Amino acid sequence: MERSRPTTPITVVIPTFTGEDTIDETLNSILLQGYDHQKIEVVVVIDGPNKQIKKLVEAYKLKFNKDDIEHYRVHQFKVNRGRFTARMEGAKLASNKTLIFVDDRVILPPTFLSRIMGHEDLVVVPTITETGSNNSISYFMKALRCLIYKNSGQTYQITSKNFDASAKGTTCLRVDKELFLSSCRTMAAEYSEVELKNSSDDTRLLHLLVRSNGSILKSEITATYTPRFGLVSELRHTFYRGPKFVDYYFRPGTRYFKYLVLYFLLLLIIPVSAIFYPIFILSGAVLSLVMFIFLVAYMSKPITLLPTILVGASLTIISFGAGLIKGLVAKVV
Repeated sequence: MERSRPTTPITVVIPTFTGEDTIDETLNSILLQGYDHQKIEVVVVIDGPNKQIKKLVEAYKLKFNKDDIEHYRVHQFKVNRGRFTARMEGAKLASNKTLIFVDDRVILPPTFLSRIMGHEDLVVVPTITETGSNNSISYFMKALRCLIYKNSGQTYQITSKNFDASAKGTTCLRVDKELFLSSCRTMAAEYSEVELKNSSDDTRLLHLLVRSNGSILKSEITATYTPRFGLVSELRHTFYRGPKFVDYYFRPGTRYFKYLVLYFLLLLIIPVSAIFYPIFILSGAVLSLVMFIFLVAYMSKPITLLPTILVGASLTIISFGAGLIKGLVAKVV
């Protein structure tokens, strides 16, 4: 493959723990990059004692060295310390000033590094697309993101004003090393490692980067994310996201604060009202169900996906809702 001319040295940081089913594709996609391989360093941080994935990623060292990527290292924690700490450790180990964070479920197109390095911004968030999935929750979440984030495939600046309304994340991220570590140190000074492990660390981190840098660039450049294929795994992940969502958005001024307050009040009011005013609760439930079906039908494109997305929406409400309850109780209590 034709390579680009020697340019800025970069470090690709891959945090992982249970990614043995998908990290092969991530690593292979880096090997296929058209960016000058001699300018690429790869740091894999294994977040815990997973022998299988350590053996897998270490086997790639020879492949990378043969393909002119000589700087390939693997670092493993003795215990699971969380995604935030794994990313911070990867940044510390990086030799270069520009970092590209890539999760173990992400596949980079061959021109990705060349294109994302074409931006002059210190922080660049690419657009994440998904591969096909065989579970209904993934279908629903994809449809929901399309509904909420109308401009997700466009290039624009994310500022404090449009932060909550913008599609963003650290699943794949280009960032200046010193800016990233400075934001990490700010978070580490405010929260313990356990709190960071259980908090919405990615959203908080990006918000800090916006505050420090003035803005971050949301780019139309795409990377592909492989969703979880097992329904049980997706349910577990959706429940796990509930408390993290509450952690960031249960604060006045954030986009979803008022909805979380309303949700919490309904949890308190509905059980009591069901005893004294059962007919009103039943009528409200029927009306809510009808509105729910119409909304899901609107989201289902093509309409043939309606049954799949309807099931996914129902399961998400149960699992994510339970996670929200857990997070709200922890916040209030």
